[in-house]
Amino acid sequence: MAQCGSCGEPIPDGLAACPSCGAALNSGVAEGGQTFQAGNAVGTQAAIRMSSIIIGVFSFLIPIIGLIFYLIWWKKDPQKARFAIIGAVVGIVFSIVFNIIPMMLAGNSPLALG
Repeated sequence: MAQCGSCGEPIPDGLAACPSCGAALNSGVAEGGQTFQAGNAVGTQAAIRMSSIIIGVFSFLIPIIGLIFYLIWWKKDPQKARFAIIGAVVGIVFSIVFNIIPMMLAGNSPLALG
């Protein structure tokens, strides 16, 4: 069984891309003398990263959508799921810090501190 050059996870025989991170494999011989199929690693990884970043930004803007994306992709596409959940969590924290806490401190909320 070969190992992914990008994330280090084991890759079953006969796959053209890593099932964990989606990185395409280059043709050649892996550790242990196993061969694997050719792929355009640079173009594929750039496209995967760009789509993952877009998903992360969208998740930041609408955190509930990020949580839904994470639940959909957590097994099928871990990289996109990771970006979706990070975007959602950062969006939630950002909302709390810059919206809810100032309202509470100003006394404009039913949750006011005093």
